Amino acid sequence: MTRVNQVKVATDKPVMLSIVFRPATKARYDLDNAFARCKALIDGIADAIGIDDTHFTYQLARGEPFKGGAVEITFSQ
Repeated sequence: MTRVNQVKVATDKPVMLSIVFRPATKARYDLDNAFARCKALIDGIADAIGIDDTHFTYQLARGEPFKGGAVEITFSQ
């Protein structure tokens, strides 16, 4: 188990990242492209909690527009 900044992560189980993409406008976009643009973000999360990102599984969704755009990530195991 790894613990960094009060985050406990069991490395013997996958870590689910539920990602909601909230665009700045109502323009249409592909989820696969939105996910690809988040590679550095996901790598940073893995680095911050001290695990390899191969332990991550993903659930992707489109959210309602948000001024300036946003990416909301929820962790679960």
